[in-house]
Amino acid sequence: MLLAGSDTDVNVEDQRRESPIRHLVRKGDEATLRALLQDKRVDVNRPSKSGRAPIHDAVNKNLCVVLRMLLQDPRIHVNILGPGGWTALHLAIRMHNEKAFRLILEHPDIDVNAQDSGGCTPLHVALFCGEEHMVRALVARDDVKFNITNGPGRTPFQAAVGSGQLELAELLPEVARA
Repeated sequence: MLLAGSDTDVNVEDQRRESPIRHLVRKGDEATLRALLQDKRVDVNRPSKSGRAPIHDAVNKNLCVVLRMLLQDPRIHVNILGPGGWTALHLAIRMHNEKAFRLILEHPDIDVNAQDSGGCTPLHVALFCGEEHMVRALVARDDVKFNITNGPGRTPFQAAVGSGQLELAELLPEVARA
């Protein structure tokens, strides 16, 4: 282990309130990150000054190997909220990052109905963003709720129709079209 038995604070922040794990994630330094994650004192969910957790950085920078490492860590809070109230799943959809989307969707603790600060679920976002493959993946799940309304009071179907995503709205099951 990198710092086993050391009194070093593995979560110490620099002047910009950046922790070592955030630096390693943002740099994509897989080898050093792997070693750091061995230390049970590391806060894998520690947000930056802007509110982004390391998982958000991995998605934002399209670092899928790093993202997989974080998702495999039992300490990860896969549904942690970042700026805009987005989870990593919301962010992957907004970034049109299908690989990150699929990795996150596989996590056993994923909340596919988490709402961002505007009340949008990942399904709302996938419909708005025109992400057909992501919409299909979400619709195929048993745990997706189709009747959750966003801030303006729209269900995913209503939001899709209202934003002109008619073809994607047709992918939703009949029960979602009420």
